[in-house]
Amino acid sequence: MPSYRVLAEVMAVRGETRPTDVLSIARDVVSRTHLVEKVSLDMPRGVPVVTVRCVVPESNDDAEDHEAFDLAQRYLVAMSEFVDMRRVEVRRRVKGRFEPIARPRGADD
Repeated sequence: MPSYRVLAEVMAVRGETRPTDVLSIARDVVSRTHLVEKVSLDMPRGVPVVTVRCVVPESNDDAEDHEAFDLAQRYLVAMSEFVDMRRVEVRRRVKGRFEPIARPRGADD
């Protein structure tokens, strides 16, 4: 199954959400529909970035990328209840490295 990373900058937590709960919330949100391989927090340039590595069902590259972008959009919407996220980036595993991928045509549909 193709492996993807969904990365999102977290600008602030909302309401009564504790910062220590953000990773488990991210895992719960994505695992509703996809197998989660790993969830992590990094601080590039001092900005917290939550990364969720997950898999999508195997089909063809275009359909897999569409599904990954659909997942990223649903993730952003679901997480907005708990945190203020600036943007979401999708990366696909290609030959052992996670490469950023462009939004597939028609991914907004």
